[in-house]
Amino acid sequence: MYVVDKATMMSAEKFADKSGTDFFALMQNAGNSAADYIAGSTDIKNKKILIVCGKGNNGGDGFVMANRLALFGAHIFICLPLGEPATEISKKAYSQMDKNVSVIDSEIAILLLKENKFDIVIDALFGTGFSGEEPKGKIKEFFDIIKESDFAIDIPSGLECDEGKGYELWSERLPTIAAKVGFSYRISTFMEGREQGGDIADI
Repeated sequence: MYVVDKATMMSAEKFADKSGTDFFALMQNAGNSAADYIAGSTDIKNKKILIVCGKGNNGGDGFVMANRLALFGAHIFICLPLGEPATEISKKAYSQMDKNVSVIDSEIAILLLKENKFDIVIDALFGTGFSGEEPKGKIKEFFDIIKESDFAIDIPSGLECDEGKGYELWSERLPTIAAKVGFSYRISTFMEGREQGGDIADI
């Protein structure tokens, strides 16, 4: 297993892009692999799944996952607390979402989350680009809720991947993390000593 930091992973992705596997293909690979892992680790047929998606490429991974998980018979809901996708490839992934995937208002999502209306919650809000700053306003409310998520893509939102800034946001537990190969060991060092540390799956 290779252990890399954020800069090295970005360089690897740029190299892959120049070598013929473009960034959108990388997003599809990541999203589909994460979905396959979730479907293989728990029964999702007819389950209600909420994916909390950001406006960057981590959210794009979530859109790809939504399509894949829907194929396994799950009822998929997406909310966009940061607004519409902002990067070109996340916009492309959003435009290709299956008609059976429901996009719901963030306010409604918060109410449903508080009432435990979802069987599984997936955190695709912030990825490796997060710098560890303290969330504010409505985003802070979502952070408080997604701390109870079942799965996170790449890294739990609020945790900076190189130095572990934002550690206090995850003081009690972590979700199962579907991480790009290379990040898994680095993430695992931040999980030591947790009362309820999550598993890590390379995708």
